[in-house]
Amino acid sequence: MSDRDPSSEPLDEFALIASVKRRVQPAPGVLLGIGDDAAVLAPSEHPQIVACDALVEGVHFKRSWISPEALGRRIVTANVSDFAAMGATPRWALLSFTVPSSTDTAWCYAAHEGVIGGLEEVGAALVGGDTTSTGGPVTLSLTLGGDALWEPLRRSGGQIGDQIWVTGTLGDSALGLRMLKEGGGTSPEQAFVIARHISPEARLDWGLWLGSEGVGRSAADVSDGFLQDLGHIALASGCAAEVQLEDIPLSDAYRALHEGSSAPNLHDLALTGGEDFELVFTAAPDANLPARRGAIPVTRVGRLVSGESGAIRVLNADGSERRVLQAGWRHFRSKVAEDV
Repeated sequence: MSDRDPSSEPLDEFALIASVKRRVQPAPGVLLGIGDDAAVLAPSEHPQIVACDALVEGVHFKRSWISPEALGRRIVTANVSDFAAMGATPRWALLSFTVPSSTDTAWCYAAHEGVIGGLEEVGAALVGGDTTSTGGPVTLSLTLGGDALWEPLRRSGGQIGDQIWVTGTLGDSALGLRMLKEGGGTSPEQAFVIARHISPEARLDWGLWLGSEGVGRSAADVSDGFLQDLGHIALASGCAAEVQLEDIPLSDAYRALHEGSSAPNLHDLALTGGEDFELVFTAAPDANLPARRGAIPVTRVGRLVSGESGAIRVLNADGSERRVLQAGWRHFRSKVAEDV
């Protein structure tokens, strides 16, 4: 057996595929994985769940900001977060990997290692995909499949009177992105929010618990911004929503960094910043929720009410309404990431 490291040689599609095939472990439900024209999966008696997400260089990341391993894990997190919002279990994934031919070979191998490692952490396996060269930016697109062992959570399940809950803390990722644009930082608080942007974690444990216990009535992951994603729930459920501003959960790092900034409003990024990959969900008023699962707390932040479907009122402590100019991220219409 040769001791040569193929990642140190010019990128070769078939050598990369062979390396990935050797690295991927067998997984339940996968009858035939990488190496054929298509994967073969065992049929499931449960509803099948599929999600797809992409990361595009210059839109979602800069290579100078993120290691290839972290980038690979990040594309997994984006998809697993969608599964968490459905209360579904990931099983397999397909990766489309598009890079300029001049891309460092070791970088490409490391990115695949990040994908494989991220999938293994949630019990899923990479079963195939495509690797191509391009004259444009690096692009990773991951399709994640799995099943729902119970009734899938939906955005449309909310009811008037439901309490609105959110896991973890909000705004850290958006603040971390702002720090990266400004050159990064070395303080513990800066390192915390940058890590929340570079290496987020999906709340799969919470999503599976909400689904298995039948506690969650509706859910979405906070990928485009808290208000926007809550708005998706309210619109699909035919309700309006009221949010108590002072109840929005903020990390200590977020609060400390805001105190030293010129930003006028403490909660702006928490309300509208995306890619926290927390869960926003609704539950009946008498639902019994634990204060946390593992290290991740949950906070009640509002309720669904009658009114125009999808409308959200953000209320200050004195009951007055807070005006929010932008709800969150929208591709093709937003200027949030122009400077990425």
